[in-house]
Amino acid sequence: MSGANKTVLSAGTSLEPEVPKCDNLQDWKISSGEIVDNAWLAGIIDGEGSITLAHSCNRIYARLCIENTDPRMIQRISRILERQNIKFCYGYTNRENKRETLMIMTTGFGSTQKALQMVLPYLTAKTEQAVCLLRFIAWRQSITTRPVPKYAEETEKTREELYKLKRVDFNIQRLSRAASKTLILD
Repeated sequence: MSGANKTVLSAGTSLEPEVPKCDNLQDWKISSGEIVDNAWLAGIIDGEGSITLAHSCNRIYARLCIENTDPRMIQRISRILERQNIKFCYGYTNRENKRETLMIMTTGFGSTQKALQMVLPYLTAKTEQAVCLLRFIAWRQSITTRPVPKYAEETEKTREELYKLKRVDFNIQRLSRAASKTLILD
């Protein structure tokens, strides 16, 4: 390796990239650690999370749920959510012939909205689902009259859209067998 390609770190130098300063951030500031946490959480949500409208006892809940068998992951997620004052709860499953699973979930319009807005810039696979649920939450929060007009209709429409967005079709016959090439989807 030539000397020109070597990176020499002096004492006190961080490997973490420097976040550029932005002049229009007046009301809040975000640290590079928070950016890393938010991006990490978005990756976990893309791979292990679900974004849904759930129902129980004739009530509809916006829900962001992450399930995993490693409690350390759930612990890190809980720290991130707690630091942002996002309400969450835990769940536990022990299915027959499977490992124990720990869940962490936001349940409610406000908590789910805040969590999704926090990770939205970093989502990949679940971007459309997050936008769909955020649109529903905004619609629901904009209505001040009771009973909510077209509530069942809008809820069902959003649930169907979320269901369709979870299924991404691709043609296995068109996949390139060549290595080290970007995957091209239809």
